[in-house]
Amino acid sequence: MSKISVIMPCFNQENYICESIDSVLGQTFTDWELLVVDDGSSDNSVKLVQKYTKKDKRIKLFQQKNAGVIAARTNGIKKSKSEYIFMLDSDDIIAPNALEKMYNAIIKNRGDIITSRVMRFGCETGEMRLKKPNKLNMAENNCLVNAALIKKSDFIACGGFDKRFKFALE
Repeated sequence: MSKISVIMPCFNQENYICESIDSVLGQTFTDWELLVVDDGSSDNSVKLVQKYTKKDKRIKLFQQKNAGVIAARTNGIKKSKSEYIFMLDSDDIIAPNALEKMYNAIIKNRGDIITSRVMRFGCETGEMRLKKPNKLNMAENNCLVNAALIKKSDFIACGGFDKRFKFALE
């Protein structure tokens, strides 16, 4: 059993998913599984992911009818076998040492949720800059990235994602 399950929802991301998967493959921390949950893509996303599943047994593809990002993440988490989960969008990339740094921080009890900076690529590039979260802007804006390492049992104990938000703001 791997230590971290990377959960990657995907919907029509053929232009970005390879770079996103490559950023997971390039991690200095190698004890992970990558669960790509295709949410009914109509492009070549599935074919691209299938090529990766043939090359690396840590990468798994699951397909579902389009039900939104919340359902895709939730299904990936249910299928994960690791103690920790890390959510990564299929149009984001992570630094080569990201999982290693976050894993070391969480096992040293530096927090229950370890979040990270996120880099954009494609049409928009550079770091995704977000305001420091507080009660007001957390309710109104997306002030935290979902790219965070969390203990799976804690996520389940909190009730998971709010299913009323079908396509965003998980």
